[in-house]
Amino acid sequence: MDISKRKHKYDLYYGAISYSIGNCKNAFVYLKNTNDELNECWRSGRTGNINELGQRDRVFKDYLILKVAGLFDKNADALSLISFRAFQKNAFPEFYRHFSSELDKAISEYKDTINKIIESRHKVVAHADKDGFDNLIHTQDLLNMPIPSLLRDMENLLASV
Repeated sequence: MDISKRKHKYDLYYGAISYSIGNCKNAFVYLKNTNDELNECWRSGRTGNINELGQRDRVFKDYLILKVAGLFDKNADALSLISFRAFQKNAFPEFYRHFSSELDKAISEYKDTINKIIESRHKVVAHADKDGFDNLIHTQDLLNMPIPSLLRDMENLLASV
């Protein structure tokens, strides 16, 4: 693959992953704000827009789970950090070592969070598994995960290449 094609594909990966990380950061904030508003309605007894808030809560939660899991998708066709690493190995080996070792460190550091999110994506959000509710992540549990730190670290890692 000539350099212009490699650069174009690199830009595609970089742009798509950066965009996804930014959207995840926004979705986390929207989910927190919506959940705070929903909890306030429950506490105060104001139930006028509780269904709408519950729906928004679920939409932001599902989106966040799908997109964070997608960042670590191992499918070669996915625009993920994992496939970006594989692309770098062949197209830009000078960047590969640093990116790969830093990605491995981050995956190790956030292993529990990543695994829970991927499991929830597979068994609850993207596919309805008969035992899926055992993998349901409640909104408050999702908000208590170190997702903002994970996203910040992935954003910094991406910016380092």
